[in-house]
Amino acid sequence: MSDRVKIEQNEDHVGGKFTWEREPSCCSRLKAAVDEDHFIFVSNSVDGDEGSNQFYMMPVDAEGYLVRSNGVQIVNCPWCGADIDARKKYPTK
Repeated sequence: MSDRVKIEQNEDHVGGKFTWEREPSCCSRLKAAVDEDHFIFVSNSVDGDEGSNQFYMMPVDAEGYLVRSNGVQIVNCPWCGADIDARKKYPTK
């Protein structure tokens, strides 16, 4: 298919390339999926002034092509089911 796109990892979104202001506290698996496994991504979008960043997965097929170009947002931890409450640290303005 000519409209398929190979996944590109954006530095702003890939886990492990930022510092947490508020780490995910629901279980250790969510943090590891972002920081170590690069399986869960964290958007720069934040819900409210003190809210959490949006978390999402980017489903790919067996050849590494995106199945859904805008990803799948998740609001609950896939492992323990708790609400995700975490935030990237941003430079002060």
